Amino acid sequence: MPTYLTEPLPGIEARPGGAHYAVLDQGAHVLAWQPAGHRPVLWVSAASEFRPGVAVRGGIPLVFPWFGAGTDGEHAPSHGYGRITDWQREEVVEQQGSLRVRYRLAAREGFPAAMLTVEFGPEQLEVSLAIVNDTAAEVTVEAALHTYFAVGDIRRARIDGFDQASYVDTVPGADPGPHLQAGPITFGAETDRRYHHEGTAVLHDPAWGRTITVAKTGSATTVVWNPWIAKSAAMADFGDDEWQRMVCIEAANVRDTAVHLAPGATHTLSQTIGVAESAPQTV
Repeated sequence: MPTYLTEPLPGIEARPGGAHYAVLDQGAHVLAWQPAGHRPVLWVSAASEFRPGVAVRGGIPLVFPWFGAGTDGEHAPSHGYGRITDWQREEVVEQQGSLRVRYRLAAREGFPAAMLTVEFGPEQLEVSLAIVNDTAAEVTVEAALHTYFAVGDIRRARIDGFDQASYVDTVPGADPGPHLQAGPITFGAETDRRYHHEGTAVLHDPAWGRTITVAKTGSATTVVWNPWIAKSAAMADFGDDEWQRMVCIEAANVRDTAVHLAPGATHTLSQTIGVAESAPQTV
């Protein structure tokens, strides 16, 4: 049976057959997916603050209904109110080693309603964000599944599936481009890129002998991020050395791929994650 968490933040947790699944009501925030016999697939900072009104650093924070400070640069909080607001929990179903939790966030401030469904299983994790324009006017929304993945060593990791994809480099001081990706994405410095990309990302993690597959639908942008050394040290909720053990691969619709919804229209953004071991692991 799932456990109903109350402190420090309410949510749902389950450990069927040695697996670990968890989601928080604040932000409908997926916190953990660890199939039995595997290391955690999602990364969470040891410096994360678990308190109301503060986004947890790690797992899958939701970006909704704007990205950063919005397209006009004037919205707050950063990445939208959706990730620090308590969503209404509407369904919890556990069966045969799987867990499904469904949430709803009502429309407000000229922005549409949203529903998030997360399905934890032994083979895959599926997260689906349905944006429902139940207002009387057309709306423009930015959204992302800001997924943090755990890796053994970011300097050895690579991501396939982006060869010849166009991207904008948003690292401060960098040439924004656009650029074209040549071959796999690798890491040797701070990385913050928005790729025009609708396909599947394949994260190779040789340090831990595994491959993580990230498929998506309803998303025209993929954000890839690692803060590296200096930025990690500057963030209060990020350990100084934790950059070595994580990378973000985010299914997104932001900036020029923002979603425009007519009254009554719905857009669904989803991400399906799988993990395969290529070598025996000590868990």
